[in-house]
Amino acid sequence: MAEIFLGSVADSITGHLVSLMSSEIGQAWGVKHELKRLKSTVSAITAVLHDAEKCRVENESIKDWLNKLRDVVYDADDLLDDFSTKALRLRMMAGTRILREVRIFFTSSNQLVYSFKMAHRVKGIRERLDDIKGERSNFEFEGIGGLEIIGKGIRGESYPFVHKSHVIGRKGDEENIIDFLLDPNFEDNVSILSMVGVGGLGKTTLAKLVFNDDGVQAYFKLKMWVCVSMNFDVENIVRKIIRECTGEKDIGNLNMNELQNNLRGNLLGKKFFLVLDDVWNVNRRSWMELHGLLMDGAKGSKILVTTRAQNVAKATDAQYCFQLNGLPEAESLSLLMQITSKKEHEWKNQALEAIGKEIVNKCARVPLAIMTVGQLLSASRNREEDWLYFKNIDLSRINQAASDIIPTLRLSYDSLPSNLKQCFAYCSLFPKGHVLNPLELIRLWGSQGFISSDRTKPPEESGHECFMELVSRSFFQDVEEDIYGNIVGCKMHMLMHDLAITVARDNCIRLDHTTYQTIPERARHVSGYLEDLQLKADDGDNRLRTWLVLKDNLGQIDHLYHMEKCIIGLQKLRALCLRGAADLCVLPKSIGKLKHLRHLDLSYNRKLEVLPLSISKLCNLETLNLEGCTGLRELPSGITKLVNLRQLDISGCANLTHIPKGLGRLTCLHTLGQFVVGSKGDPRAATLDELKCLSKLKRNLVIRNMENLQDLDADFPVEGLNLQSLELHWVAEPKDGDRSASDKAMTRQEVILERFRPHQDLKGLGIEGYRGGMFSAWVSKLQKLVKLEIISCHYCKRLPDLGQLPHLKRLCLAGLSQLEGLEISEGSEQHQMSQRFFPSIEELELMDLPKFNGWERRKMQGASHIDKEENPQMVPIFLSKVQVQIRGCPRYSHVQIQGQQLSLVGMTENILNQLVRMVMASRHASMISTNSILFSNLKSITIDFMIDVEHLQWPKELFRSLPALQSLVIKRCHPLQTLCGRVILRHLIALETLSISYCPELDLSIEDDGNEDDCGEDGCDVQLQGHSKLKALHIDELPKMKHFPEWHRHLRHLEHLSISDCDSLKALPHWMGNLTTLTTLKIWSCDGLRSLPRKLILQFLTTLESLSIEWCRELDLSGELDNQQEEDGNTSNSQFSEPTKLRELAIIGSQNMVSLPLWIQHLTNLKSLDISFCESLEALPEWFPQLISLKRLDVSQCGRLSQRCRRDIGEDWPKIHHVERVFA
Repeated sequence: MAEIFLGSVADSITGHLVSLMSSEIGQAWGVKHELKRLKSTVSAITAVLHDAEKCRVENESIKDWLNKLRDVVYDADDLLDDFSTKALRLRMMAGTRILREVRIFFTSSNQLVYSFKMAHRVKGIRERLDDIKGERSNFEFEGIGGLEIIGKGIRGESYPFVHKSHVIGRKGDEENIIDFLLDPNFEDNVSILSMVGVGGLGKTTLAKLVFNDDGVQAYFKLKMWVCVSMNFDVENIVRKIIRECTGEKDIGNLNMNELQNNLRGNLLGKKFFLVLDDVWNVNRRSWMELHGLLMDGAKGSKILVTTRAQNVAKATDAQYCFQLNGLPEAESLSLLMQITSKKEHEWKNQALEAIGKEIVNKCARVPLAIMTVGQLLSASRNREEDWLYFKNIDLSRINQAASDIIPTLRLSYDSLPSNLKQCFAYCSLFPKGHVLNPLELIRLWGSQGFISSDRTKPPEESGHECFMELVSRSFFQDVEEDIYGNIVGCKMHMLMHDLAITVARDNCIRLDHTTYQTIPERARHVSGYLEDLQLKADDGDNRLRTWLVLKDNLGQIDHLYHMEKCIIGLQKLRALCLRGAADLCVLPKSIGKLKHLRHLDLSYNRKLEVLPLSISKLCNLETLNLEGCTGLRELPSGITKLVNLRQLDISGCANLTHIPKGLGRLTCLHTLGQFVVGSKGDPRAATLDELKCLSKLKRNLVIRNMENLQDLDADFPVEGLNLQSLELHWVAEPKDGDRSASDKAMTRQEVILERFRPHQDLKGLGIEGYRGGMFSAWVSKLQKLVKLEIISCHYCKRLPDLGQLPHLKRLCLAGLSQLEGLEISEGSEQHQMSQRFFPSIEELELMDLPKFNGWERRKMQGASHIDKEENPQMVPIFLSKVQVQIRGCPRYSHVQIQGQQLSLVGMTENILNQLVRMVMASRHASMISTNSILFSNLKSITIDFMIDVEHLQWPKELFRSLPALQSLVIKRCHPLQTLCGRVILRHLIALETLSISYCPELDLSIEDDGNEDDCGEDGCDVQLQGHSKLKALHIDELPKMKHFPEWHRHLRHLEHLSISDCDSLKALPHWMGNLTTLTTLKIWSCDGLRSLPRKLILQFLTTLESLSIEWCRELDLSGELDNQQEEDGNTSNSQFSEPTKLRELAIIGSQNMVSLPLWIQHLTNLKSLDISFCESLEALPEWFPQLISLKRLDVSQCGRLSQRCRRDIGEDWPKIHHVERVFA
């Protein structure tokens, strides 16, 4: 595929010729004439190359001719680029001593010699091109003769019939599409669904399944199927639709007007379903022409469009775009098993399942690829070694004559413009699954001349359009966006990657230990991991234009000698990437010899400290990426000579001390990354004023060491820079710094920040280490702000009104030790204001704000007076889309809603009562919310960290406002002393889970039901018995609770009860045995518990399935039940007449238990017994073998008993050898 890349190289030659012919060098004696003749020859060849790009070359003679042409064209481009570089250097040195020396060189005899050599070299290239051009006549290569036109590769017609038994999977996809088709709730009469996916996914097959569905057939009066393909001819499509409607074949004589009338007459008032299969058209005008002819159908009519490209779907204005993905793994395996005619026993016995999984994943679970591999396996011996072969081979290496995969995908490639073909093929340099960085791709494409640009738009914009076009055509997938909506990562579909390898052939090579041992002769672009690349460059590789070291596998550069050798052998490079080399400390001086270099990536070389001065010789350099070079101390002063530099990324270079003086000369810069303000009086350092010349800066800029700024001009140009984000960093003083000494600095920084007003379209703002006491008002006027981060501004007490930023998605406030609150403007339209508060917020991070109270209302001029009884503090309500991270904010209160779950964090009594009133009155006056909240639908409430609430007394009307509430969690409420538990259980009629934890002052023994004044205690208990549906009760760390309140006895539906860290609890109540629905009981770390009530265990054994008593150090269960039986005069087994349900029993850390209770022997269904950390136990009882159902026994950390239970040798091993798992 030599013709893929030659078009861009030929265009580059033409550009060089035009530039050189007008330069001083080009006007030299004898040179201009040869340049003109060369331009004429190149123009003729360029026309042929562009024709070749539109065709598919199959003739071997033509392929050989193109390969010869490729070598000469590349040499011509290198030669002219060499001359252009000399001309550029001549312009760069204007007015200097060196210029005078150059002019001396170009005078008299020196000029004559150089002109003669230049003309001779140009003539040599022209003659080589003329010779190759003359060879065309040997094989009648005229225009596009001898080439297969790409359009002939269009796939055949598709038809709607499919046998359902031949289709595996897609059931869920089929149902989703049918649901859309049968949904009548659309505003338009005719609705459109587009199905998008790469070739081979089965879009047409799925459309056939849907088309033949019984429900679809019955719902639509008219069903039509039209295969559109690449030629979107409206008249031809209309004819096909009419034939589908009427069955008429003889409509060939009808003109377009007659066809329109015929079509409308057939569709008028009828509910129709039309499938337009395999659509490639992106011309919206053509689509709208067809669309207008289809709008006469009855309400409920649907059109299904299948396509490979997102931009086609957009052109159709589809109401819904259905993205089709690969099959699930299980269905992919089933398809492979069916195609290979393997039965399940063969699948298992031949160990093919694991290999099959790898094969289907290599095929990206695309049905066509799986079927192709399956057919090839069937045609082979279909044995394990054949399967292993296909597991390890790239699909691009499969014979295309025997495969439908690449030819099918190739249709997408063939439809690309020539420059996009180059861009796509170049992506084969990256390994499968590699996360592609769009910015890096665009810069690499630009370095090779793949991006055509004109004066109306910069190359970056043109490159972005190329990238987005490939995304829209499904060449890239798994797109990742940053908070600003920029695409920051994507991947190539694995089959698309195979296609890229196929079309790139030997132009683009990725080296690794499994592929090429040497670089092929015709390769021009090479990538690989460092260990595969560093020893492969020699003098024979001087033809390479790309040398790309992948970052994924960080390697080590063994010796500077290898670097020198590598660079000397690669002097025609346009792009060099040496990122992430672990031991790259020094870049060799020979880097300056790469005069053709456009792209140099040295990012993430953390040990790199300095750059050689010779880098200033790279006058063609457009991209210098130093991102993440944390060890880099300074940039060479000569870097300001690189006037072609467009991208200088020094973000993350934390040790840079300054930016070289003269930065303003780099007027082409679009990316800088960061600017480091140098120390006062440093003659080497650029000043911020130099940013005035960098008017093209875009994207992100960090300005560091702002403390070095002493003053700033009133006309400072930041507002003129159309940046995406701006960060201002001061070196923060310690929190306890000398305030008096910094008053002057504070005032100065406030003035400087005021003058830093950025462009109104700024989307990201970060301020760190600012020492001022107040922020500039312009912060709240950045209406397009998406991200705002304010960090370590220790003197700041107040911030501007931030609540009215409509697009803000992320707000981070951290380390603002003096910040007390944020004001929100409030006027007469209070309710409307609350709806506008942070309407787009997605991330809120509040860290280390010890004085922060939250948001407070500020009355605007002309607003009504705020009610004195109403707290001005406002409680934010953040819905489920908001990720809230709060730490070190002891005074801050907020409400978090995740779906139907409500969390109240940091509540004060005043705010809590305010919230109660709001719920009961259904008003939002004091709540900051992004949406209205339907409290009646809430299913869960968590109250976390109440600051000053001692008595939680809520009116019963509140609970009646929460009819769906199923879970209530109260935790970390340190001042809380009483809880209205009876009211909670009586009126929260749907409550199923109640959890009370980490409340050190709370004593549930004290009843606080002051609101229950409408009934006596007995009456309330009766109502409680009828209403409580509580199934789970968790009580944790209530050290003052002495006993359970009486209302617990009425929990007739309780299934799970856990009690832990209740040190004042002495005993469990006798009525607990009446909880007949209880299945799980856990008692943990209740050090005051000394006994269990009489007969309680016996009652538990008939209901419980799991009993856990852990670390109750004073509790001795050894004779608990036996002593009680003796007192009752009953020691028989009659107590166990009912079968026991207990499956799991844990008695852990019982220090006083010297023997196992006798009742354990009657647990005939016991599966698991854990008696670990019971050090007083010495032996197992003789009855232990009666536990015939026991599967698991843990006697670890039981001293002597653990020794007795050792496998085969312990004294008690015969008693437990029937247990499957023993832990001793």
